[in-house]
Formats: sequence, structure tokens, C-alpha cells
Amino acid sequence: MVDDMRGNAAEEDGMSSGMARLPPILCTYFYPQDRSSLRNAAEEDGMSSGMARLPPILCTYFYPQDRSSLKRFFLIFFFVVGTLMFVGGPLAEVFLVHPMVTLLLDDGNIISPDKKCYDHRVLNQTCPDDVVVEYYFWNMTNADAWLQGAEPPEYTEIGPYAFKSREVRYNLSYSESWDAVEYTYHQWAEFDAEKSCPSCVLNDTLVSVNRAYLQYIATNEGEDVDSETLTMFQLLPSTLKIGFDTMSAYITALYGSGNVVNQTLSQWATCAPVDALQGPLNLSSPFVKDIPSPVPLLYHPEFCHFIIQWFAQAYNQNIQPNQIQSFGVQLSLEASQAFFELSIGASNATYQDPSASQFLYAFLSNSQADVLQYLTLLSSPQLPVMASIDAVTWALLKGYTLNIMAQGGRQLFGNLLQLGQGGLVIHKSLHEWLYGYEDPVLLVAAQASGAGYQMRPWEYTPALSLTYSSALYPVEYLGNVSGTNMTYNMLSWNQSDIGRYLPLIQQKKIQTGKSSYPQRIKEYRGLPFRPEAWGIINMTGQNEGVAFGDSVWKSSPFLTFDSALSRPILTEYSGKDVIVKGVKSLYFSLSNGSTAPCNWTAYNEWSDETGFDPFAYQSVMGNISSEDFNTFLNNNSYFSEYLQHSVLGQNFSVGFGTYDITRDRCMVPDLHEAVWDVSNTFACPSFYSLPRFWRASEFITSTTGNVSAWNATEEEHSYGLAVEPLTGISVGGHKTYQLNHRVSRTSIMYPDLWVANGSSINTGYTSDFVSIPVFWIKMTWEPKTADAYLLRAMKTMMSYLYTILVIIWPAMGFTTAFSTLLLLLYGKDARIRANEIGHYQESRAKPLIFRSQSKRRSSAISVHVTASPAQDSSRILEAVRDAVDMEDLSDEEEFISSAHIAHS
Repeated sequence: MVDDMRGNAAEEDGMSSGMARLPPILCTYFYPQDRSSLRNAAEEDGMSSGMARLPPILCTYFYPQDRSSLKRFFLIFFFVVGTLMFVGGPLAEVFLVHPMVTLLLDDGNIISPDKKCYDHRVLNQTCPDDVVVEYYFWNMTNADAWLQGAEPPEYTEIGPYAFKSREVRYNLSYSESWDAVEYTYHQWAEFDAEKSCPSCVLNDTLVSVNRAYLQYIATNEGEDVDSETLTMFQLLPSTLKIGFDTMSAYITALYGSGNVVNQTLSQWATCAPVDALQGPLNLSSPFVKDIPSPVPLLYHPEFCHFIIQWFAQAYNQNIQPNQIQSFGVQLSLEASQAFFELSIGASNATYQDPSASQFLYAFLSNSQADVLQYLTLLSSPQLPVMASIDAVTWALLKGYTLNIMAQGGRQLFGNLLQLGQGGLVIHKSLHEWLYGYEDPVLLVAAQASGAGYQMRPWEYTPALSLTYSSALYPVEYLGNVSGTNMTYNMLSWNQSDIGRYLPLIQQKKIQTGKSSYPQRIKEYRGLPFRPEAWGIINMTGQNEGVAFGDSVWKSSPFLTFDSALSRPILTEYSGKDVIVKGVKSLYFSLSNGSTAPCNWTAYNEWSDETGFDPFAYQSVMGNISSEDFNTFLNNNSYFSEYLQHSVLGQNFSVGFGTYDITRDRCMVPDLHEAVWDVSNTFACPSFYSLPRFWRASEFITSTTGNVSAWNATEEEHSYGLAVEPLTGISVGGHKTYQLNHRVSRTSIMYPDLWVANGSSINTGYTSDFVSIPVFWIKMTWEPKTADAYLLRAMKTMMSYLYTILVIIWPAMGFTTAFSTLLLLLYGKDARIRANEIGHYQESRAKPLIFRSQSKRRSSAISVHVTASPAQDSSRILEAVRDAVDMEDLSDEEEFISSAHIAHS
């Protein structure tokens, strides 16, 4: 009843239902018209009902005319737009435009069966190549004088001989998921007369050093017996046979055909037959060499001549043939015949009887007693006669054999080389130099390996070109030597497939772009391929500088692997830009570190730290399984762990993956500036340089015999790549290499040729040498016209978009946002608005403060009291003191006292 009466009283007093729920004593301190007066004031100030619902203090910051000001609306709009342009332009370039253009470029490189040269439905397809190769050859003009030691070699540069590369692909297949395509291929070159010198034809003759002969010399380099001496021994049965037949021919001419064998044996042992005719025929000596003949002998084949010469040199005595026996040299005709039967056997001018070779080896390398024991074991019928030879004569006979091996063998070997157009210096057509010629020395070695040697033509046909002379050459050659009907799909890149394999047949597996970056090589010649340089422990990384990667900067050097040099090389921005078919590119050239001599200090520190042993390393790498090898390429830590548990030791992984260009040049080593040793590649002492020895040290040019002859220029003879910076693609440039051979004197055939005196000092070489340049090539490439247009269009579009989004938009956005912000804050309207808001806030301050104090007072008094009146009074007083800021204590006490009385 009492509550109902209070509620009615409140409603009658105009109180809201919410206020009526307060304790009656509190309601007496609220004036109902306060709320309506505030609401009315807000409406009078133009505030909406929504704004009026905001906290009153916030309402004072809203200018009523803002809602109807179109000018202010546009200023705020342009401020927002300008801010978005300033921030959003660069973000759109980075996260939207660049990825989209990259995807468009990648899409143009995606491989599918409908793309030219990637159709797996055809048996073979010919694909053009963008590379043009120009050959320049060094034609030796004084070969005879050089071989005789009279003067250093001199040259004339001939060329260019230009070729356009072509490629034939076959056995093309896609993986099951279509993310990779694999194919076999070989390249062939088409002579380009327009880009060649006017008089250049492939029938031109070139005189130069024969790489095949250098390979032959290098076979026994460092051994006790050099290659030429070994060959002389191998030819010894034929040499003795030819000498005996030559003497027989002279004896027949002098005495007729009767008893020729005995007369020949007598001439060989005692020189008696010719000596008897010396007076009647007015001959100058008792030796057949001095008898006038259309084809004179180059050496003396008689044993008697060796004895006379030996006495002259050993005892300074000139004896006559009829005095030989008186000096204790006794060799009967029977013993002479036995010696020839054993040392010649069934040999002839081109065939060496194995039994004769075995006897001669035993005869020259063993004592007389051991040789006789050897004949005893063979049950040789010549044993009794050979046993009758006294020790002095036996020793002289051994000396004669060695002497005839050198002199007679040299003539025989020289004749064979001349007949086969071989030797150290050869005259060949340019076509033969490029695509191969049969060398007589290597051919004999290949034939000695048995039947089927023609299936391995690379063993005896050296060639300079990296391409075939025609697309059909490998099919035709292998078909002819095997007697089968060969087709492209039968060709193999695997060396074990003899009869279907040639070295220039290649294999690749590349990504199609379906699930990863297109046209990246996954496999090369059956090995996993990764286009990444690994420094001194480079495994298969080779990208040839074709792809630098996206966004190339001038300040960033680029490490690449050059397969021709078999080295990692470092290229750096040269300071100039070039334009290739309208595409502006950065020009990168070889860094100084790539051509500097090896840094032995850095290498020794590295090898000491890592315990690196190149021989152990090669052994470990050779034992890696194909499965592990593939894992190594994709997991550096796995490779490092593998090496730690190998014979290389625990510390090897410290240097894994590091590279230092000048340090790594010690690996081969490359001891001199701008040269790269490739002796292992060519199986003979060889090195690459830049054309005309560009940037090479004076020591290297001095070993050619003519320091001033090499006039190289950076523009023509250097090594450079034109890289489009946006895509990182090498769109042009040229690579240049010059092949040079180190040639030293040989023991028998070329003992007098000119070499640079002192060239072996501090080089690690065992003998002085001369550096012989053979040829240099210039490989140039440019994009196809359509590709260049596409690249230019993409680059132009990205350049415009970059300019718009990264430069223009931020500039315009900043200008717009900044200017509108100034107008919003400091313009005429802004100043008027600020003044009016200030006045409004001032006028509304007292009502708002009063209202705030009233709320705080109500909150304090409304504390629910459940204790005794005395406690109520003290608690109310405490709450009021905390919540209400009264002007004096008497008011506060009066207020509390009234509250206490009302509560009671």
C-alpha cells in the first residue's frame, strides 16, 4: 500500500517510472524538468535525436551545420581518397600487379603438346635455336721453322665462319602428372655465309697443332717411358723388318738375286759385301745408306755401322769393317739369322708379331742369362745359336737395338704419320677441324682394342665443334657402321648403349609449369640438375647465366656456372646499359675475381679448416648412389651430414656451400690471370683464355713467343651478358672462349721445336713450353622478334603501372590528402566552425556539470542500507563525501541529517 502510494505520488510529481523506483528520500532531490530541459536544449541546438542519445560531452563536439555542408563532405571524401592512393598504390604494385605480370610471363613459357617443339605425338621435330656461333682460327704460317726451333710460331687470324644452331628432338614424353617433359636431342649447325667473311668457305685449309697427337703424348706423361719411346718399341719388329728388306734391296741391286739372304746378313753383321765394291763402284762408304738412291735412307740399318760408331765415340778409334772381328766382336751369320728370326717373326711394315715384341722386350730389359732362360722355357730352336754369342757382342747387340729403335723407328713412325696425315702439326680443311678427322695414331690404338671400334669414333676422331654437320649425321653414321636401319628414336645419350650412342647426343627433363616454374631443368644427361652454384664443391649446377632471377639490381653480382669453363664465375654490372631489339638491359661482365690468379692463401686456409682432400672428395662423390645424389641437391644439411660421416672427416661441412672466386680457382688450379685449365676436358695440356689473350698476364702472352701480337678489345673479345632487369632473363650478349694448347718438346719426333725458355719455372710444369692458340669462338644470342615485342610490351606495361602506382598515385594522393587536411583544419570555414563549437561548448558546460553532479549525488545516496540508523548515517556520509563535491560541510551535514530522518 505504501509503495503504491509512493509510485502514484511520483507519477503525479512528473517523475518517470525509473526514478520512482529510487528510495523516496532520493527522489526528492531530482527535478523532473531537468531532463526535458536538456533534451529541449539539444533540439534547439539542431541536434538530432540520435545525437542527443550520445553522451552529452560528445555532443558538444558536433557542429550541427556539418550534416548539411556539401563542401565539407567533398573535402572529407578527397582526404580519404588521397590517403588510399598514397598507401594503396605501392601495395597494389607489390601484391597485385607484379605477381600478375609474372604469371603472364610464366604462362607464355608454359609447355604443352600444342607448343612448337614439345609435341609428343610426332617421332621427331626440328627446332630453331637463337644462338649464332662465330669461329675464328689461328692459321700457323711458319710451322717448319717452328718445329726446327728456328723461330717462335706466327699466325694469321682467319674468319669469322658463322653458323646457326638447330636442334632435333625425339623420344619426347610427358610425366604422368604432366608436370615434366623429357626428350633426347642433338644439335647441328648450318653454315651462314652472310655472317661469315666474304671469302670464307669450309674447304679452307688450316695449319695448326694436332690435338690428337698431344693426347697421344699426354698418355704416358710422368711415366718412366714416354709415349714416343713406347711407340718406337712397339714398332721395333717392323723397323727391323724394314731395315732388313732395305738392305736386301740394295744387295740385290749390287749382286743380283742369288744368295740374297746370306749376303744381306753379312752386310748387316760385317759390312763386307758393300765394302768389297767400294773401290770398283767408287762408293763413299761401306754402308748402304750412302749408296745413291731415289729414296735415300735416313739412318744406317747395319749392326757393323753401330760398332764402328761405338768404337769412335768410346775409344776415339776409327776402325774399318774388316777390323771388327779383331776387336773381339764375333757375330756369325747363324747368330745374325737367329736374332732376326726372333726379333721379326711374321712382322711386316704394318703388323707387329706379338711373339717378336715379347722377345724384344725380354731382350732389352733382362740380362743375357735371363733371356736364354726365357728361350729355354719357349723351347726356341734359336737357343743354341743365341747361347754362342759372347757377352761383349751381346751388349753391343742390345745397344744397336735401342739405337735402331730410335732412329729407324723415328723414320718409320714419321712415314706412318705422314701417310695418315697426322703428327704434331697438320693441314686439314675447316670442315675436318670442326666435325672430326681420323688421326692415324689414335686410330691404331682404337683398332688394337678389338672389333667394334668404329662404334666409338670419339676415340680417334677429334673435333672442335659442339654440333654435328647435319641433322641426319648420327643416324647415317651409326647405320653405316652397324649395318642397321637407324632412326632417330634409336639414338641414345647413354654411353653404355654402344651402337646407338655418340657424345653429342644429349638428354633433358624440364618442368612444364603445371605445378612449378616452367622450363627449369630437372635432369641433364640422366643426372639431377639444379641451376645453382655451390662454390668449390659444385656438383651439377650450371645455368650458363641464362636466368638471373626476378628483379636484377645493378649492385648485385651474379654467380653462375659456365659449363665450357667448368667453373663458377662471378659477373657484375659493367656500368653501362645496352638495348637488345628494343629491350633495355643491364650489361654484366666478368668480375676481376673471376679472372684473377688463384688465391693460394685463402685456399690453404679453407682446405686446412675443412680438411679438404680433392682425391678423397672425388672418391666419395663417385660412390654416391643416384637416390642420394637427388636428395643432396635438395637438402643441404643431408649432404653435409653425409660428408661428415665419409672419409672427408668431421670438419668438411664447415666450408660447405661457401664460395670465393679467387680461392676456388686454386681447385684446378688456375695459376695465371684470365686463363682456365681444361686439360682434363681435352685429355692434353690445354687451357681456355679470352680471345687474343684479353686480360691475360704478360707471362701467358710471353709463352706464345710474341707479346705484342695480340691486340684485344673489350668490346669484341670480352665476355658479357645483357640482362633485362625486370625478368632477370639474359636477352642477349656474347660469350667468348679461346682454346690454347701447351706444347713441349718430345723425346724423339720433335726434340728441337721452339719453346719459351724458363716457362716451366714456378708453374709446376716439368718442361718449358709454348702456348699455341688454335681458335676462338664468339657465341651471340638475341630473343626472337615476337618474344622481344612481348617482353617490351610487358616491360612497358609494368613500367607504366609502376610509375602510376608507386610514383604518381602516392604523389597525387599525398597532395590531395594534405591539401584537404589543411582546408579541413585551417580553412576559413574551419575557423568559423571551431569558434562556434567553442562558444557552444562554453554555453553547455554548466548544465552538463550540474547534470553530472546530480547523477553522482543520486548514486551516492542510493546506497542500500541494511544496518542500524546510526550505521546508515555514517555510511551515507562516507559515500557522499566520496561522490559529491559540496561547497561547505554544513550543507553536507544538513543533507545527511535530512536523509537519516527520512529513513527513520
